[in-house]
Amino acid sequence: MAFETILINAESEQSLPRLLDVAESIAVRHLALVVGLAVLPPSVSLPAGVPGTPDVVTYDGRRTSARTDAERSHRVFERMTAGKAFTSQWRVDEADGRNAVDALIAQSRLADMIVSSNVGEDNSGGRPFHTAERLVVETGRPVMLVPKSDVPASCGRRVLVAWNGSRESARAVFDALPLLQTAQHVKVLQVGTSERAPVSSLSESDVRSMLSHHGVRATCEALDLPRAKAGAALLSAVKAENADLLVMGGYGHWRFRELVLGGATHHVLRHMTVPVLMSH
Repeated sequence: MAFETILINAESEQSLPRLLDVAESIAVRHLALVVGLAVLPPSVSLPAGVPGTPDVVTYDGRRTSARTDAERSHRVFERMTAGKAFTSQWRVDEADGRNAVDALIAQSRLADMIVSSNVGEDNSGGRPFHTAERLVVETGRPVMLVPKSDVPASCGRRVLVAWNGSRESARAVFDALPLLQTAQHVKVLQVGTSERAPVSSLSESDVRSMLSHHGVRATCEALDLPRAKAGAALLSAVKAENADLLVMGGYGHWRFRELVLGGATHHVLRHMTVPVLMSH
């Protein structure tokens, strides 16, 4: 079991080096194909409304700017992947007739893993985590989210796994198996809340037994706390374990076209200091 294809959301020249560093640390262990994907937004067509002019006026300003950014990112990608112990490929998708994030999601469904920044480079719209949220909830693939801060030189050597018995946490654990099997240290943290009954009767020792069958040696710890503090507790545990990767379920769904994330997921997205592998 291995990650054969790793897709990088190459949305900006600024974030790309951080994403490539994380992708490389995984790709060299799995001899994976690393794909850098830049998505160009669609042109905007507006009715002219002036007699004697074309009925529709098309504006290509955003696409032209995005194409220039993609060309700069392509140069960074080629420079950073040259001579590395994995294969690489650069792609540009023109999102004609589609939202750019929709085009990114469609391409992402063909990859074994997606690597993306946790926060968008353009926060002017007031929804900096929009792309990350949609990737986690809609692609059906594990998403490696990378913070804007400096990340550890390695990724996946010391791993903290958040477990609460839910479907999402089970999906995350099994999606992460290729990383866990090559990790030097794995700790399973069973996060329960005192405000409701456990999601299931499965304990952290049950998870440890399952991991053992897959060749993963893990230590376990149970943690019971108020639900509102789960996200902060996870990040505190990351620091205490000196972990370079957090694996957790991404809890959220679409409701009336708005993405609603669970409190722990949203807290981690906002305050993460190491890469986080999320699955939904």
